[in-house]
Amino acid sequence: MQKFVGTILVVIICLFCLSSSVQAQIEFKVLPGDMAVIGYRTDNHNFAIVCLREIPSGTNIRFTDKGWNHDETFRTDEGVIYWTTTEICELGMIKIINPLDYYVSGEFKLSTSGDQIFIYQELVADNPNFIFGLNTFDNVWQSSAGTATTSALPSDLKDSIPQSAIAIKHRTYSVYNGERGFNSINEAKLSIINTGNWTNITPQLPLPTGSFSFTTTAVHLSEFSAETGDESAPWWMIAGLVVIPVLMMVVKRPKRECCK
Repeated sequence: MQKFVGTILVVIICLFCLSSSVQAQIEFKVLPGDMAVIGYRTDNHNFAIVCLREIPSGTNIRFTDKGWNHDETFRTDEGVIYWTTTEICELGMIKIINPLDYYVSGEFKLSTSGDQIFIYQELVADNPNFIFGLNTFDNVWQSSAGTATTSALPSDLKDSIPQSAIAIKHRTYSVYNGERGFNSINEAKLSIINTGNWTNITPQLPLPTGSFSFTTTAVHLSEFSAETGDESAPWWMIAGLVVIPVLMMVVKRPKRECCK
């Protein structure tokens, strides 16, 4: 019996270590529409983003001006900005991204003739997890990235509801200038991808700063999603699923007669 109990304890310890190790290696996955681009400038290549879900500290995000090809690969050349959140990006928080403040692979430069900005993660090598896309070449996305100024729309962004992308006419700058107070996150997403809420008038407006505001219900839903969306099962639950059936078998095991 002592040997059996010792075996059970070893199993529990192993399951705890395995669960902790796996959970530590699982990176927080940001879903399409959880972040959005809400403004850009071609003179200094800065752009503004807004978090439409609470993004935990330590989350790895990438931004690129590379176009997306019809064969589902990025166009070569151009650049990628690497951003690891050093604090929680609260729901509605706006952040200005300046390429000079981050590590950049290649050359990230927004063209006055049109370009694109994709927000994505690379949780699996060469398999981008797209979050949002902005196309500034024209009011429509192209079939492929035939030049540095064009891009196709990735299916993950196209198929998300609402669509997590916007295409606008190329200008030296453009900013979202719509409402900032919303009753739901979907309402904010729909407002951002409405081209009528973007402006590029003269004199040039600054990139958006501050934050979006949401009703209490929208905030609670975002917090619940952030807390439960990507967590693995607790170690004690995994251990219980293994240990409890074994213990029940032992309890129900018939006793041997010690004598006749």
